[in-house]
Amino acid sequence: MTKRQFISRADDICREGNAAVEELGQPTTTEELTTYVARVEEISSEALSEIAKLEPPKADAEEVQNAIAKLQSALDLLNEYQQADASGNKMESLVALQQANSAALEAQSFAEGYGFKECGKVPNTVPT
Repeated sequence: MTKRQFISRADDICREGNAAVEELGQPTTTEELTTYVARVEEISSEALSEIAKLEPPKADAEEVQNAIAKLQSALDLLNEYQQADASGNKMESLVALQQANSAALEAQSFAEGYGFKECGKVPNTVPT
């Protein structure tokens, strides 16, 4: 698969995921944030799983796998947020959420530099 084909197929997957996340709307309360994060994690996990099945160009395979690993780390941190939130540990949950955003932004930086359009969009899960 060429780089252009890989980007096109991955962006198609991300476009669907991004549309599903946009439909959620932005959370305005703590309760909405909890639900939002759970859905973002679910939608993003499905998209990442589909992207991981694609075969990137051989020359870029290691770089792409590193970006996928960063995104997986972000999703793992969203899961940690959910666990901490469920146990009532607000400080731990906010730290996990901020770390998840940081990991996602690193992956976003790669995605934009690589040429992705849709896969370079990362939902913000840190409350403002």
